[in-house]
Amino acid sequence: DLLLTEYGRFLMYDDRPEEGLQRIREGMRLNPYHPNWYWGMQGRCLHTLGRFAEARDAFLRMRNPPFYTYAYLAACHVALGDKEAADAAHASLYRLRPDFDIEAFRSIFPYRNPETADRFWATIVAAGLYRPPR
Repeated sequence: DLLLTEYGRFLMYDDRPEEGLQRIREGMRLNPYHPNWYWGMQGRCLHTLGRFAEARDAFLRMRNPPFYTYAYLAACHVALGDKEAADAAHASLYRLRPDFDIEAFRSIFPYRNPETADRFWATIVAAGLYRPPR
């Protein structure tokens, strides 16, 4: 299950997020007691695919999500037109990580296709993650 999930992550960055999603779901099926972060990987594939409602639902299944999950959630909520939920996710991100730096966050994602990366980051930027909400 771990190798399938990590392979799914690779496929997402290799511009094959649908295949990546299938591998992650297969890993989750093989191990019904999978680690919590598998939901996050599923959400990231779905987010990359532009399937924001499904991505949001996957992220919300995480128990004690890491701070960066709230960046994805804010982007999903904005894409779905739910500004109130986006603002709450945004606030949670900066509460957990007051020094959150979008450029540092961006630098850790090795998307192979620049167009996919640009679409992905456009959703993050649309959520207003360059500074905390006022």
